[in-house]
Amino acid sequence: MKYAIDRYGIGNEIEVNADDFDNQHYIPQRRTRFYCPECNEIVFFRAKGGSHPNQFYHKEKTDRTPECDKRVDGRSNLTISQRVGLPLFITQISTGNFQLNIGFPAISAKTLDNAAQFDCTVKISSYQQCRTVKVNQTNFLSDNTTLIPIDFIPLYGRNYSISVVGKAQFFDLQRKWSNYADGFESNGAIFSYSETGGKKIRRGDSISTNRYYYAVIRNDFLYHPNISQTVIGKAIINKTAFKIIKFMIDVSVDNAREFTHISSYMKSSFGVWLLECPPELIPVWPPVVQQDYMIPVKNYSKVVCAVSSGNDKPNVYSYFGNAVYRKEVKTISKGIHTVELSLGLYPTILSVDRKYAGREITFVAKALHRSNYSYNFSFISSTGDKNELTQISKHEVSKSFLLESNSKLELYLGTSEMVYKHLSIREQQTLISGNQEIAEISLLIGSSIYACINLNKKKLSNTNLTSFYHTIKASAKGQLIPAPVWVNNILQYLKKNQYEQLYQVIIRTMDNNMIHIETVRQLRLFDLSLGISNNE
Repeated sequence: MKYAIDRYGIGNEIEVNADDFDNQHYIPQRRTRFYCPECNEIVFFRAKGGSHPNQFYHKEKTDRTPECDKRVDGRSNLTISQRVGLPLFITQISTGNFQLNIGFPAISAKTLDNAAQFDCTVKISSYQQCRTVKVNQTNFLSDNTTLIPIDFIPLYGRNYSISVVGKAQFFDLQRKWSNYADGFESNGAIFSYSETGGKKIRRGDSISTNRYYYAVIRNDFLYHPNISQTVIGKAIINKTAFKIIKFMIDVSVDNAREFTHISSYMKSSFGVWLLECPPELIPVWPPVVQQDYMIPVKNYSKVVCAVSSGNDKPNVYSYFGNAVYRKEVKTISKGIHTVELSLGLYPTILSVDRKYAGREITFVAKALHRSNYSYNFSFISSTGDKNELTQISKHEVSKSFLLESNSKLELYLGTSEMVYKHLSIREQQTLISGNQEIAEISLLIGSSIYACINLNKKKLSNTNLTSFYHTIKASAKGQLIPAPVWVNNILQYLKKNQYEQLYQVIIRTMDNNMIHIETVRQLRLFDLSLGISNNE
């Protein structure tokens, strides 16, 4: 292999070419500094000489070695789950009490029913301990990750073994799941942090400074002036109380001695690297709330993510089945990169810089449900006039206005160049500064976008009105279907703006809330040209 990750620098990692080390008789730390960019395992530099290319190669395979295409004995027909293993989670079950779980990706209801008919059982084992769970819709979810509680861990340095037994083999289960899950290291394990729990940082992956994590540890954590830590609970594992410690590392690479000391501790005790700039995707738009490693986003949305990486040209990988694709990464300016993705029927799985390190994140298209609470939002213009927020115009936004709200929310003001300003609304009335560049206003409540107001709506000319009137009349034939929700948005828009003739011709084409398919197609083109339904 020609490329490797070089971790010679303190607190960073960069991708290097084997030819970069051509004719170097002495390479400092050459036995410990190079890692595979796909599986994150250590690799070694080999100078062939003559016409033979310089290259990196893997060390001998063990039972903890992840599958990797770059290995001579690698298998290329495996899915991402099969390669990196199933994830481990800790969850808080009551105040101060946590539970260890293995996460099983969602399986279709049909597959679960078929597995149940053939009496399939999942077996999670380690040395002389095991847990078995029947595969059916009672024990496993078809629309989300299933967390199976476990109260044991393998011997330090080993993995959980996972198998599915039954009267028949189910390839869907084998492809979606894996035959192992990452175990603990000599001193425990590190997990990502959220209020209710976190996902294990896999062996060989990285953590970063100035961010909270959980340590699940049997003994004391490293006491250091640059580490803030608090014991917040316990988890019973192997009949022993493991401490749950919430910690944050605050040290700069400029302080090389202390950074190296802490980094060495994290690597030897937990098998993870300490970086100052971790490889990750940061969703920029639309506003989303991450759930474990799943991010629910409205179906068919376009998602924009910032790419954090120590590389000048980061790589972002996407997965479908056993295939891996490289996504286009746009460089906005030096050190600032973005990637765009469109969500459809299937989850979109992405990873930064490493193909198979287990740091993947999944975007899932889901319907965004609203509560029954009656939200009221309005604006008070600079002249004192009060109106519904959905009726605000570009001219009124260009001047300061008051936002009146009966709920806490996150407000995003976006320009046509997709530059967004974020405001947290916590008062009944909030003064919003004027801006002539604002083209879009979005309101985020909880984990979903409540409303998106497009301020760049085009005005209807008399010529367009006449043309569209005749187009709608001519389209009223053929198969009828239930009228989509956004058709009502168009009708409301036409009614409020006194386009009575066009409003009436659409109403006359409808029959008991049914509408012709061709009329729907024409209305959608009309809607997209004006931005009426606001992506509701």
